[in-house]
Amino acid sequence: MTCPCNEAALCRGHHRAKTHAGWSYERPAPTVYLWTSPSAHHYLVTPAGTRALHPADEAGTDPPEE
Repeated sequence: MTCPCNEAALCRGHHRAKTHAGWSYERPAPTVYLWTSPSAHHYLVTPAGTRALHPADEAGTDPPEE
């Protein structure tokens, strides 16, 4: 059952990616989406655009030194 908490105006391509291709998303705010790919990469989508999140971005820490 669809509830208002997970309703989103997805285009056909995004709906198919979510439904048939293993992508998922969360909505932390009304105009913010956090998409997760089948390979567990994360993408933050806002009205300003889309950016890939790196593990360090998600954890709030600096990347490890080499």
